[in-house]
Amino acid sequence: MKLIYLLISIMFGCISCAEKTENSDIEIIDIKLKQMHEVISDSIIRDLMLIPLETNKNCLITHVDKIKKYEDKIYILDRKEGKILIFNLSGDFLGKVSHKGKGFGEYLLISDFDVHPQKNHIYILDGMTGKILVYQDDEFLKDYKPKFGSNVHSFCFLEGSKMVFNNQLTKAKKGLNYQLIYVDSGFDVIDKKIPYTRNSPSLVMSPISPFSYMGTRISFQPVYKDTIFHIEGLKLIPKYKLDFGDKWLDEDFLLDEKLDVFRFMKDLNKLDAINYLNTIESNSHLFVYFTHKHKKYAYLYDKSTKKGIFLKDYMINGCGYNGLPIIPDGDYFVGIVNPLELSNVNEEVLKKYPKLMDLQKGNNPIVSFIKFKEIN
Repeated sequence: MKLIYLLISIMFGCISCAEKTENSDIEIIDIKLKQMHEVISDSIIRDLMLIPLETNKNCLITHVDKIKKYEDKIYILDRKEGKILIFNLSGDFLGKVSHKGKGFGEYLLISDFDVHPQKNHIYILDGMTGKILVYQDDEFLKDYKPKFGSNVHSFCFLEGSKMVFNNQLTKAKKGLNYQLIYVDSGFDVIDKKIPYTRNSPSLVMSPISPFSYMGTRISFQPVYKDTIFHIEGLKLIPKYKLDFGDKWLDEDFLLDEKLDVFRFMKDLNKLDAINYLNTIESNSHLFVYFTHKHKKYAYLYDKSTKKGIFLKDYMINGCGYNGLPIIPDGDYFVGIVNPLELSNVNEEVLKKYPKLMDLQKGNNPIVSFIKFKEIN
């Protein structure tokens, strides 16, 4: 399998043929840089809750690659260290799954993980072997080897024990060249959505979080698409189309079979086009961030008023004390605040959020819960 560079993780430290989907009145969201209306992010935040994660030698975090909030627990994936750390909603360390290796019940690389909605078991996708390993707390229970193997990049649970896997344009086995592959509890394929006919050569600008949980629905952003879908059971419903005008990247440029990574990066930075697109959808808002000509932008869209604004200062200095949204939680967005990025926090902010005062550079990060105001 060709090596896939997840460029978005470098940037933020974190195509296909047409397919018939469920009928839906797709909503067009205009995101035009020439008509940009900006506001200071503090003016649009209704509520901000900060949870400093406990720091001790048993739970040190080197990098946050994924956050999962499930019931009263927060799960943090540290891919470099090969472990998933578990905290409660007060930030207290509860335990971890740490079985990196080549032996029985071990994995080589955690590509993704999720928590079973009924059993609370942790399912881990090993991106090197293609296995799914199942753990209860830190105890290994069993593993599976789905037929699509290591082609898939991420997954999430649907209602019951069904699952959906995201295949990011890799060269797939016959009949599995789809971005979405649905399986039952035994990992037999029961449906496939969003076919593709061209493979990514060796490089994919992947969204940080292609799946966003919203109760019984899941929001999904395919790679190299400007459309956001809702997954409801086995239905795939196109919900929003992000209209960047003439700033959208050309498919031939993205999927050049003779692509050279270094040349690609050099040419990409010269283009007058949107890249590194990420969308996170909560119950009330869409948070969209992307890059254009080396500059990072954050755009917030209110789903009820159907209005949007650019957040002027949100992408500066690693998002400061707000934290860059990574996943939704009801009307909130959940993100990470890095203590190393808090050097410019002023006294007014410290007075408002006193938990920031006790942070040291070597501490574990803070988990932020952000709720935005209605946009009028």
